[in-house]
This record gives sequence, C-alpha cells and structure tokens, in this order.
Amino acid sequence: MDEVIIASACRSAIGAFGGALKDVPPAFAPVYMRLISRRWPPVVALEGSACGGCHLTQPPAVSHTVRRNNSLVICQSCGRILYYA
Repeated sequence: MDEVIIASACRSAIGAFGGALKDVPPAFAPVYMRLISRRWPPVVALEGSACGGCHLTQPPAVSHTVRRNNSLVICQSCGRILYYA
C-alpha cells in the first residue's frame, strides 16, 4: 500500500517539475539540469556579497550583476546560480 502512495507522489512531483521547467528560458534549462545532479541546492541567494552555497565572496561586478537581475549569474567557485534576495 505504501509503495502505491510513494509511486503516486513521485509521478505527481515529476509532472509538476516538467510543467515548471517549461517556464524556464531555453538557454537556462541545461545549466539548471547540470547543477541538480552535482550541487544541492542549485540556486542560492547572494548573502551580502557571498554565495549562499559555498560562502565565497563574489567580486563586486558579480554582486552588481546579481542585484540588477537581468541575466543568469553563476558563482565563480561552486557554479551555483545566484539570485538577489
């Protein structure tokens, strides 16, 4: 009985993930898919001027680009996607 519930929950989660992935710009999807197999979480906040994943301080230009929020910005150390919170 539990296996049926777990299988149903997995199918539901996979369907939701596929639906959400359709909203991601085509250029960004491969980056995200590569990251979820290597790093968790693949997307982290910029905390001050440091990556929320590896805590490495980012150069001022990277921090500024994240704050402008007009392109995909990758941590120079761990490769995670950075966003401004």
